[in-house]
Amino acid sequence: MEETGDLKARPLPVQKRPCRGKPCYSKPMVDFGTTPQEFHRDLLEKTCYLHKAAQQDHPFTWSGIDALVHQIEPVEPFFQLFGEGPVPSDAYTQEVAMSGLRRRRLVKDRFTRLMTGGATLVINRMEMFSLEARRLCDEVERFAGYQTTANGYITFGGTGTFGKHWDTHDVFAFQLIGKKRWNVFPATFPHPLVGHTNAQIPHQCPVTPILDCTLETGDLLYIPRGWWHQTTPLDEPSFHLSVGLFVPTLIDYALWVCSRLLPQTPLARKGLLGPESMHDLAAAMQAAKSAALNPAHVAEFLKMLTDQRRQAAATETQLFSGLAARAASSAPR
Repeated sequence: MEETGDLKARPLPVQKRPCRGKPCYSKPMVDFGTTPQEFHRDLLEKTCYLHKAAQQDHPFTWSGIDALVHQIEPVEPFFQLFGEGPVPSDAYTQEVAMSGLRRRRLVKDRFTRLMTGGATLVINRMEMFSLEARRLCDEVERFAGYQTTANGYITFGGTGTFGKHWDTHDVFAFQLIGKKRWNVFPATFPHPLVGHTNAQIPHQCPVTPILDCTLETGDLLYIPRGWWHQTTPLDEPSFHLSVGLFVPTLIDYALWVCSRLLPQTPLARKGLLGPESMHDLAAAMQAAKSAALNPAHVAEFLKMLTDQRRQAAATETQLFSGLAARAASSAPR
């Protein structure tokens, strides 16, 4: 499938959405090229999707990333370097005393040598350190309706460090600086769960990709969880942000029903005493089935997740600017 084929969608008109406790911005960062309804119906957990020039504005610069990296201590879990596997932090950092505090910092020549030699820098949970990454996560959440996190990937060439693999969450890959080649393959182990790994599932990646494309600055690629993919750096600096989308599973809901509602059922609280308990077990499972198929319980579960997502993302990013604007407006003239 070529990148100018069926994966190309028509432009999406800018729609105003309530901020729901988040900072309001005058202009969205992303044109997803499709509506949320079309995404849920045609794409979510079904197929990959490429949208060219999804971002017209490019808020990330190398000087801005320099400033971001300066804020993060270069140690796991937030700062990781990968070559042919994880690179120990001792290979590119040293411990120093700064104003009485001991922390690790980059050793510039070692770090530069590793990066120019084909290593990949991964900044995990980048939305915790970058307001622009947080904004991208917020826009994906409002569009898709589920919780997100973001990891940044920086390369300066090489042949790629992660090989063919799949993730246990959906991915919105935003190419923010430079270019990178992506190959995407259909899932061979559909809908993997957290805890499943490529190593423990003995499935082979298909030979022929369903999509072979080069993401350029501003492009967006959606990949369902479980779909194989491989990225290959080109001979230029590249930075892309992978926004992970965490869709609740039927297992999540079933466990919630059992833990939330079954304790109210006397039969479910009885002991499992052996074969003589099979009748009671069957009755308890029937009670769980009835509770799970109750539309009111489905709605309650989804509302709980929505409330949790909004609370988690309601960080005020215009705190002092808002206070200053309020003070200026109330100052005597």
